[in-house]
Amino acid sequence: MRRECFVPLSADTLVEDLLVPVNARRKGFRVLYDPDAIATDFASSTVAGEFTRRVRIATGSFRALGEILRGPLDPMTAFAFFSHKLLRWILPFLLLGMVFTSATLWEQPAYRALFVAQLVFYIWAAVGCAFRRRIQRVRYALLAYYLLAIHLAFLVGFMRFLTGQRGVEWRRVP
Repeated sequence: MRRECFVPLSADTLVEDLLVPVNARRKGFRVLYDPDAIATDFASSTVAGEFTRRVRIATGSFRALGEILRGPLDPMTAFAFFSHKLLRWILPFLLLGMVFTSATLWEQPAYRALFVAQLVFYIWAAVGCAFRRRIQRVRYALLAYYLLAIHLAFLVGFMRFLTGQRGVEWRRVP
């Protein structure tokens, strides 16, 4: 990155990998994909470790949202941000809305089926959580548990953002 592209970030920034390129684009610079650039990121070996990481990412993302939206984004960057980032951040709220709506509209067969499908998914996640050590080698057994955990992490991160909690920092997770 060129020095003139860089915009200093506040000390409590948690998602610099998001803000640095957005700020460079805002200054009029291009952000290009380089297929020769190599980076390595190690995923957590546990759902609990991934949950911790996702809470940090969510807290930092919601903190950065105002800064990202404050300046103008060209149409392609705005579309990429909305489709790749923002929709993922609000998905837990959409899932809650879907459960509430399908439960409220229980009398209609389509919504009843949707509610039952959601209930089955959440039971699968609970079973995965309860028996995670015993079934971790079974392919896809923990998928619902993992998906639910990362969406719950975004809700926790959102609550930490709303309450102004500052105890979130980057650290290696197991």
